[in-house]
Amino acid sequence: MLRDEESKYENKARITIINSHYENETTTFEFTARAENGTVIYEDTWEVTKSHSFTSDPIPDEVRTIEYRTDDGANGVVSIPAEPECPPHPSVSRKIDLYYGDKREMTYREIVPNCD
Repeated sequence: MLRDEESKYENKARITIINSHYENETTTFEFTARAENGTVIYEDTWEVTKSHSFTSDPIPDEVRTIEYRTDDGANGVVSIPAEPECPPHPSVSRKIDLYYGDKREMTYREIVPNCD
């Protein structure tokens, strides 16, 4: 049973949008995650309350760009690097954290595990 659970997350990623833009109570995000070749991997619309976050279900870890548009007029493209040399354990999906802040820009951050 544990192996089935591990394979559910193997080579997977989870996208999290953290909303720290305080002008609006809630911001609506339309976004599209694409692979390096432009193939759409995931697209959705989320409403995220300020100071809160929303996380996707596991998706294939082939995401290299995320295009976003918000209901307050912000838009852009965030580049996502390939998985680090020391990926998480297969039973843990990769975390792709996107921060939306007061400058109405989305930025990517990832805590890269230590190889030791």
